[in-house]
Amino acid sequence: MQKIPVTILGILLLVWGFALAGPQAPATIAVAAADKIPGARVSNLAGRSPFFLLFDGQGNFQEAIENPYRAQRSGAGVSLARFLASKGVRAVVAENFGSKMITALNQNGLVYFPFKGLAKDGVNQLLEANIVSQKNK
Repeated sequence: MQKIPVTILGILLLVWGFALAGPQAPATIAVAAADKIPGARVSNLAGRSPFFLLFDGQGNFQEAIENPYRAQRSGAGVSLARFLASKGVRAVVAENFGSKMITALNQNGLVYFPFKGLAKDGVNQLLEANIVSQKNK
């Protein structure tokens, strides 16, 4: 049996690991919105938004989800931050964020982006600012 130098073995294992991992999924952006369509207005307060519109890292609309914590008496923003992180979200767009939600977003590694206007425009502005990819580095 021939011995393989440790360096070559390490490189082979590294390449094999990347091959198994596959391509990285693009960052998901969640926009607090008043309706289920990309042309909806961004909601005033993230934690109480009726819907969240999910966009991929290229700005393509993926789906609309209802905010399951909208009616929660307290802690809606904290619960919502964990929920969005579990969905693979990397950035959240809303007009305003509560201080507890900001803390929870930071703790879960999510970027928050205040924006007033249409959901699709907020996503485009976020992508132009290149904030999501900077946070992922």
